[in-house]
Amino acid sequence: MLANLYLDALDEEIEAQGVKIVRFADDFVILCKSEKKAEKVLAHVVKVLTEHNLRLHEDGTRIVNFEKGFDFIGYLFLRTLALKQKTDPAQPPGKPVKSEVTDEGVIELEENGSRFDPGKRVLYILDPNHTLRIRNRSFSVCREDGSELISIPHQRIGRIEVGPFPEFSRKPIDLALECGIEFAFLDGYGQTKGTASTTCGRKASMHLSQAKAVLDQSYRVGIAKALVKARIHNQRTQLMRLNRTRELEPVEAALGSMLRSLRKVDHQGSIEELRGVEGSATAAYWPALALMLDGAPVAEFKRSRPAEDPLNAAINYLTAILERDMRAAVQSVGLHSGFGFLHASKDRHDGLIYDLIEPFRAALTEGIAIYLFNARRLRPDMFLKGDMRPIEMNDDARRTIISEYETAVAKRINRTDGGGKLAWCAMMRHQAQNLANTLQDEDPTAFQPYLMEA
Repeated sequence: MLANLYLDALDEEIEAQGVKIVRFADDFVILCKSEKKAEKVLAHVVKVLTEHNLRLHEDGTRIVNFEKGFDFIGYLFLRTLALKQKTDPAQPPGKPVKSEVTDEGVIELEENGSRFDPGKRVLYILDPNHTLRIRNRSFSVCREDGSELISIPHQRIGRIEVGPFPEFSRKPIDLALECGIEFAFLDGYGQTKGTASTTCGRKASMHLSQAKAVLDQSYRVGIAKALVKARIHNQRTQLMRLNRTRELEPVEAALGSMLRSLRKVDHQGSIEELRGVEGSATAAYWPALALMLDGAPVAEFKRSRPAEDPLNAAINYLTAILERDMRAAVQSVGLHSGFGFLHASKDRHDGLIYDLIEPFRAALTEGIAIYLFNARRLRPDMFLKGDMRPIEMNDDARRTIISEYETAVAKRINRTDGGGKLAWCAMMRHQAQNLANTLQDEDPTAFQPYLMEA
């Protein structure tokens, strides 16, 4: 009765949006014809509920393609089917479990650690003793003796990353191009040497909107302000988390300095001024971050590319993976990777990729690197002085970094707009889509970069 009392108004508001809402008490599904429409309707639902002092259940709210399927009031809806979920009579009735159909079967969304957003995996081939082959339109990784280590159907792969040494024929590249899978060639430091991929989406209208926004100084500064605020906010949040039990005075001082920088962002009128504020915050952040290392913190730590110490080497490797994930997100929504707002737009430079990774770097590069060293999963003896660069890492270090990154990005985090939870990779796509929508609506104030929670 209470659900009907409060939610009848929601029914009317949503029907007025030109979409269909199906509701049973306080559970409801909204049917939209496009993901873009679904994003807008979801934002409207949040607004309407907030006016009634209500909010969506974070774990049970998501946008999902009907091809993937979803459950609702005990039925699993998949494509043209509606299947009644089986229950175990021996089990007492409990809280409904949300689920989603993927290539791996039904994944329960409330299962700890489940990567519930529809997303494909990255296939890493870095071991020099492994060979990449094709078997029945699946990608097969084999050992030196020819025995198969793993075989993965092409439908489950979003990107293939090949290190400097493994061997492979042209057939895997041909299949990847046919299936729209990016093939990335890496050096020994995790940096991208080049990629093989199909033609970028022909989104001329989107590219024109993006170029127009970048050339409009006021618009460009508006987007850049949001990115700088997100970067400094997330750096501070990461430092506060790490320093919560230590309460180191130099770190507290750095947090204060960064807060002052954050408060200056809105008062800047040019890209150069914004970069200056970000640089000031960064100058306080990096030495404080290095103090979070157990045992042997790096004195006067500074960022370096190429790396001159193990912490920089780990951060650089993680950043390279993050850049490739963000490039996939940008391409998926039709944005041009070269038209940057905070970063410059120039030839052979992915300004937008560097823009959009800013909000994610504190958690997915710097935070992971500190954790791995403090957990002793990365150790100084895994890093050696190199011939070509000041520092190199061994195979164990690379495997550790990749494994922890993949574990981290599978975790769920809260959306900044309060619209539920997403895994990290899905959050990157959400942020890219939010920017694309902002460009099409010509409203820079609508852009919401990801913000970490303290």
